[in-house]
Amino acid sequence: ASAASAAGLSAFYFARAFQRFVGVPPHRYLTGVRLRHAAKMLDEGASVTFTCYEVGFGSLSHFVTAFRKRFGVVPSSVRQGSHVQVLRAGLSAPSWTG
Repeated sequence: ASAASAAGLSAFYFARAFQRFVGVPPHRYLTGVRLRHAAKMLDEGASVTFTCYEVGFGSLSHFVTAFRKRFGVVPSSVRQGSHVQVLRAGLSAPSWTG
């Protein structure tokens, strides 16, 4: 809604135009951006809980589920240093997929 307001458009029109130009709805795009940022933070050693709230998720369980769906591993395994290749492969993909 705030992006639509900044663009001077209704939320409905903004969402339709965004999806038409970008290929995905604004919420999916934003979730992808947040997950990529989270992956980088975890790879650098940030805690899972801190990362979850820092990137804008309001629920730890939702964050873990979304992260696992996007990267195929749970966030804690990334923080522990395993699955780094899977994570890096996921980071190279477009941020709105998954």
